[in-house]
Order: sequence, then C-alpha cells, then structure tokens
Amino acid sequence: MSGWRLRAAGIRGLQIAQIRNLTNASAGADIASIRPTLPGKRIYFYALPLTTKKTFLHCKYNDEIFPGGKKNLEEKIIAKFTQLWNNFAGSEASFNRKVVALINRFLSNIPWLETCLLSIPSQRFITRKLNEDTQYVTHDQILAENIQSDALQKFDFYYPATLTNPELIIQNFKPEFQSQHETHKKGILKDLLLLPLTIPFAIVPLIPNIPGFYLLYRVYCHIKVIASLKYLIILLKDGHFNFDRVDDLAEIYLSTTDNQVRANLMEELTYVSNHRPFQGEAADTDDVADRQEKLLLSEDVARELCKAFGDEESAPKLIFAIEQERRHLKERADALQQQTQHEKKH
Repeated sequence: MSGWRLRAAGIRGLQIAQIRNLTNASAGADIASIRPTLPGKRIYFYALPLTTKKTFLHCKYNDEIFPGGKKNLEEKIIAKFTQLWNNFAGSEASFNRKVVALINRFLSNIPWLETCLLSIPSQRFITRKLNEDTQYVTHDQILAENIQSDALQKFDFYYPATLTNPELIIQNFKPEFQSQHETHKKGILKDLLLLPLTIPFAIVPLIPNIPGFYLLYRVYCHIKVIASLKYLIILLKDGHFNFDRVDDLAEIYLSTTDNQVRANLMEELTYVSNHRPFQGEAADTDDVADRQEKLLLSEDVARELCKAFGDEESAPKLIFAIEQERRHLKERADALQQQTQHEKKH
C-alpha cells in the first residue's frame, strides 16, 4: 500500500475511534443487525443528515401497507404514467428527445425535499396495525371508531445517532413546513393556469401532449406534497414514530473521498455529542439557527447509505439532493464573497 493510502487508512481509523468515543451512553443498534429485518417491514422511515441544517428523509414501503396488499388507484395511475414517461424518454425521435431534455431541465430545479415528501404514502390509503391485536385497520376505521394514536403500532424511524437526533431532525424540518405548504399551494394554481396552453399538443394527433401530462403530474405532486406534509406533521406531533438509533452510519459517511465534507463531518460529530436535547417549544434553539450551513454528505457514499437501508433504488434521489445542496452552498458562498469584495471597495 502506498504512503498516501496508509495515511488515509490511519486517518479513517482515528476518525472511527473518535466516532465511538462520541457515541452517547445509551447504545443503539448497528446497521448490520438492522438490515436483515428491513425486507419484512411493511413500512419504515430513515433520515440522513444532508447539511448541518437539512435532513434527507425517505419512506420505504411495500404493497402490504395497502388494504388487501394491493396498490390503490393512485399508485396504479402513477405507475402507468411512469411507464409512459419511460417509454417516451427512451424514444430516439429528435422531437421527443428535445421535449425530454426540456422537461428534465424543469425537473432539475425542483427542490429535493419534494421527493422526500412524495415518498410518504397517502394517509387515507394505508392500513395501521393495532398494538394489542394482529388486526389492521384502515384510515376510515380509525376515524369512525375514534382510535387514538397510542393504540396504533408506531412506524420505525432510523437515524445515525452520532450525526443527529430526533430533536435536531424536527428542528431542521420546522422552517420547511410553512414554506413548502405555501409553495405548493401557489404551484397548483400556476400549473392549472398553464394547462390550457398545452391544448394545441392535444389537437395534433401525431404529437403526444407531454407538456400537458407534465403539468397534470406537477398538479398531482403539489397536492400530494401538501397531503404528505400534513401527515408528517401529525406523525411527529402525535408520537407515531419509534425513533431507532443507528450508531455506525457515520463510518459510511466518513468513507468519502471529499476531504472538505469529511472535515465538516468531524465538526458535526463533536457538535451532536455536545448537543442537549430541546426541552419542548420553549427551548433556546438560537445556536441551531445561527450555525453556518455546511455539507455533510457526498455523492460517492450515497449509494452505500441507501443500500444500508435496503433502498438502493433511492440512491439517485439522494445524489440529486446532494448535488442541489452543493450547488446552493457554492452559490451562497460566491455571493457572500462578492458582497465582501464590494464592501471593501466602497
């Protein structure tokens, strides 16, 4: 092994030792013990710190979560639209490729948090298991029988214990709740107003109305995000999550070749280990709000992290989120530098 590889291995070894020293007294599980249990779960959530102020949240579920273990109409329609889009995107026709490139450009500007919220199934379509019974109940039954949240089995929610905690996760999401709700309310109106402009595509039979399908899809996304956002708030507020610590995920984070991200991670490990959980709404969280935002996750370890949670197909979504945050942080840093230079000149 060459000299630089030996040094890199030594640094990683030291960092892993520091992770273990920084782990809180109450030990959690490691990912190797959790992974074999995941395929048997109907639904679970996991959170991955993306920056010091943002968290990537994803929900993984299978068809068993729906009544009768079958996809509902909404899921079937989305699957059909996805198939149509994939067929269209794979077309070799020049016009089709131009339309796909244009739509992909629009999609690249959609905030990654929308993908996180879209991963949460609709509350009204899923079944929940009762704590004291093997019976599953629908949302309509929960409402009709006034079943309280403490009578329902909680959803597992995994997080890397040395890099975050439930309080920090909630704190990171709070600023997004109101802004996302307002953004998608306006999005519904905007896309509905644009929809009539796609009528010419529908009139010409040889040209598929992809812009119309795209706008309808965006309207659906706006509605779904608002519903998912409301459901997530309910889940957090009413204690529907069983927060499960995973102690060794930071080792995957630190396997990155991005030296700056690794340095940011070491700072975050120290911060989280010294961070005291909030004491309700009255807690002083100014230190969280005032912290400089830094990237904690790099593209080269994204697939390994998703694979650890049995969700490798979501790796492109996580990579997209990292790329978007990397770009935003760079733009912010460049703007700050330009402002500083301008102030010096004047």
